[in-house]
Order: sequence, then structure tokens, then C-alpha cells
Amino acid sequence: MLTKSNFKPAWWLRNRHAQTIWQTLFRRRPKVSFTRERFELDDGDFLDIDASEDNGGPIVIFLHGLEGSREAKYILGAIKQLQNRHFTCVLMYHRSCSGEINRLARSYHSGFTGDARFLISVMRRRHPQRKIAVVAYSLGGSILLNLLGRFSGEILPDAAVAVSVPFKLQLSADQLNTGFARLYRNHLVKKMINKVIAKEHLAEVRALNLTKIKKCRDFNIFDNEYTAPVNGFSSNADYYRQSSSFAQLKNITTPTLIVHAMDDPFMTPEGIPYDEDLSTAVSLELSEFGGHVGFVSGGLPGVAKYWLEDHIARFLLDQFK
Repeated sequence: MLTKSNFKPAWWLRNRHAQTIWQTLFRRRPKVSFTRERFELDDGDFLDIDASEDNGGPIVIFLHGLEGSREAKYILGAIKQLQNRHFTCVLMYHRSCSGEINRLARSYHSGFTGDARFLISVMRRRHPQRKIAVVAYSLGGSILLNLLGRFSGEILPDAAVAVSVPFKLQLSADQLNTGFARLYRNHLVKKMINKVIAKEHLAEVRALNLTKIKKCRDFNIFDNEYTAPVNGFSSNADYYRQSSSFAQLKNITTPTLIVHAMDDPFMTPEGIPYDEDLSTAVSLELSEFGGHVGFVSGGLPGVAKYWLEDHIARFLLDQFK
């Protein structure tokens, strides 16, 4: 179901870029304590998670966005809100995002659901009587929606939330080549190139066109020269086609909330689903403003309220009551 969101942006923070960068630049970092755990995987790599204190409540697994980490204040704020409501939170790091470069050439990407599926199954085995939810942002949201749509007959969470998802990857890659959005693109691509450089000792990486990869400032090029070949796709277009979550929205059976803003600078309105693109289990709340993982409200200039994390908490409380 497609509905209009009740989010109202702070009147002094209506610009989409201001919504997107406010928390990074001006929010105090919420204080959350974590315990690190590492899992050895069957493919020879490892998966790191950070877990908050286990208070016996429902478990919420967080999937961060592209090149994210627990330094993201939107994640820390959401975890703190949920902890205060007696949830236990687990942050899963996409490969090479935990502070240590992973062992294999393969990278995480918008359609790579294996690590999230593994972690959900671990939590199910450890806590068979407890409810499990997944909250995911941006690229993490793409992974989550792909997982929910492709594996409806397997072990899944009891509820899910996806925020600021690039439903159609090609549209997002092209949008990030325009205007101010190029600053986000340059920052993210540079971080990913540095991780490729850290893997130059691997024969599979040395076989790639490293000169072209190191010089690129475009997702289309990076994904064509690195993401696609190391993950088994024939090209960036093949990767975008197979990994876009848009086509999976009709297949989802898990109660799922999607929060999205029309002015998201990482995407275009052309990629937003309509009612007929959604299953009955999916509620897409669409707002005019909010930027990319922003959704900052507040009546007094400079005094922000973080509507998104409170909205996520209320949805999960309603699902698990």
C-alpha cells in the first residue's frame, strides 16, 4: 500500500541536501555500547557484527548503507531509541566495512543477500522464542528487499523496515552524476577505490583494469570494472538489472515498512513504486521532503528532532505487541 507520510520537515531544513547531511555535520553522536563478534563463513571470509546489551527483548538486525558503519549517527540514534524500548540490537557490517578489509575479492552489493540471511539464521537458532526484525538503509535496504522477495519460503524476519532504497539501481547511478549529488558520488567511490587498492595482493583483483578503476569517479564505471566481475555479473548493466529490488516488491510476504522521500538526492521520482508494484504486506510511506536517510523535523532553528528513528520504533512496537 502506498500512503502519504505524516513526516513534516523542520521549516529551517527543507532543502534535500540539508536533510541529507544535517546529522553527519551537526548531530551529537548518540552513545551506544557494543560487543564485537566475528563469524567465519563457508566461503573462507568473515562477517563482523556489533551487538548492544542483550536485554531479552525482540532482536533488531541493522543493515547500513553504502560504505556505512556504526559511526553513522542515524543508526546509533535508532539503536538507542530501540534499546530504550527494550529491544536488543545487532549491527551487521557489510564486508570490509568493520574496520578490517575482508579476505576475498568479492564485495558486498545491492543484491548480495547471503550475509544477511546467514545472520538471521544464526539469531533464529540462538533465540528461537524471540521476534526478529531487520532495519536497513539505502543499499542495505536494497539487500533487505531483495532478501524478502527472493526467499519468501526460507527463514525470514518477522518484520522489516527499509529506508531510502534505490529501487532501480541504474536510475540511482545516473542521478548521482548530476549536480550537487556528484559530491556524494565522489566521496563514496573514493572510499570504495581505496578498498580495491587494499586488495591488490589478490590475483583476482590484479587481473582487473586497476588503472581505470583508480581513476574513475562514476558508479557506472566502478561497478562495470569491479563490482560486476568480482561478483559474477557480466557488466554494470547486468548487475543493476539483477540486483534492483523493484521487481521483488510484489513477492514480499513479511510485514514491511518502506520510508522514502520524493526529494531524495540519490534517486529520481521515476524509480518510486506505485500501489500496483507492491504486495499487500508492504507499506510504502512517501513524503515530499526528507532527503536521503534524513527525515529531520523540529520547530526551533537548530533544535532537531529525529522523526525517522521514532517512527521505526513505533512501527516495530506495533508489530510485536
